[in-house]
Amino acid sequence: MALILASASPIRAHMLEAAGVTFKVQPADVDEAAIKANHQGDTAGLAAELAAAKAVAVSVSRPGDWTIGSDSLVNVGARIFDKPRDRGEAVEHLRMFSGRPMILSICEWGDNQPWLWAKEHGHLWRTTGDITNCWDCELGHGNWISHGVLRILDKQVPLRQHSGPDGWNDPDMMEVGNMATAAENRSHFAMWAMLSAPLIMGTDVPGMTAETRAILTNRRLIAIDQDPLGLAAMRWRAYPDYEIWAKPMANDRWAIALLNRSDETQSIEVDWAHGELRDDLHGRDPAFATRTYAIENAWTGAAEGTTARPLERRVGPRDTLVFTLTPRQ
Repeated sequence: MALILASASPIRAHMLEAAGVTFKVQPADVDEAAIKANHQGDTAGLAAELAAAKAVAVSVSRPGDWTIGSDSLVNVGARIFDKPRDRGEAVEHLRMFSGRPMILSICEWGDNQPWLWAKEHGHLWRTTGDITNCWDCELGHGNWISHGVLRILDKQVPLRQHSGPDGWNDPDMMEVGNMATAAENRSHFAMWAMLSAPLIMGTDVPGMTAETRAILTNRRLIAIDQDPLGLAAMRWRAYPDYEIWAKPMANDRWAIALLNRSDETQSIEVDWAHGELRDDLHGRDPAFATRTYAIENAWTGAAEGTTARPLERRVGPRDTLVFTLTPRQ
């Protein structure tokens, strides 16, 4: 299998070796000015030469009965193409040249509204600047800013309509395992799952705690993220200290998240009969007044009653409870 990386990208050899992975690197120098001059805007030709000149081939294998194989092009043509769309088109040609299926993740940090055009070239696109492991902050790094979990979450609200099957908003990798508390880790994972976001681990895998592993491997939360309907959740109710998010799922099911944004425990009630939940964007209506749903705690798998009665829960500081609703026959 081959892992393709831009020549300037560092390879964390010690992490690969720790995982029992063997690899080989073959770098190449690139005269970007000459390449650009040779092709005069010929995107396909430029992409082909760029692939040959700029790529680094890394053969990857692991002992046992499975192998690792992926292709990644990091900032390909960032200094050659003037417009992000042109870079996207070039990499699309590279995908076709490969002769096999490939998932393309586009990252220009949301600067050029990729949710409006990136689906033509790739499968997921970053919607914001880089994430950092804080709850609600922005950190300056000279000419760029990294964002905390809540800051990135808030930026996803108006982008919901652009995410769905075959094209996904990407709010960046997860800092689950790197946050200050277990509650923050749970909230981070829960809300990325509610968004149908790519779930990309950003923590030290060999050194992760059992608590972090339990969060990242919760099958019910992962199933919410990967529900076949592929719709992102909407912020159903927003209050100063907490929010209620709702995500339509396949087979008339729903996921409901009670997010406590504050530093104090919050008492949250969901009165299903009077909540008027409706997803007008996708034409989804649970019709709580005439239909009853069984409630399951997505974290524990425990049955939590039905929507015949209001749901009342106390949610700890910066924590999130998630429930799935399944129609009763």
